[in-house]
Amino acid sequence: DMSKQSRALKKVKAEVEEKLSKEAKATQELFEKLHRDLEARVITPVGALGDSVTILRRDLKTEESLRVVLERELGRQVEVVEARVRALEPAAGSAQELMATLGVEVDAVRAEVRAEGAEREELKR
Repeated sequence: DMSKQSRALKKVKAEVEEKLSKEAKATQELFEKLHRDLEARVITPVGALGDSVTILRRDLKTEESLRVVLERELGRQVEVVEARVRALEPAAGSAQELMATLGVEVDAVRAEVRAEGAEREELKR
């Protein structure tokens, strides 16, 4: 009688252990599936988003640095052009005076040529 009970207990124990093993395996598979889903749906995208944010921050810093450098260089170029304009202003004034003087002289020469032409015409008559 005891051996029947012992065998029955062993059988029940084996069945319980088998069920527990199956449950443990199913639980492990479910855990692994959930972990893969978490990895795919959350961890990887968040990591990629973090990488994108890092890249954007670096790009913004680079853009800001480039903007500062360009503004500085443009400022230098403007200063150079302004200095050249200031240097040319006296020469421009002199050139205008020269043109005015030349204009007066050209007008005088034209008047002389007209007068000589008029004299020739008089002499011809």
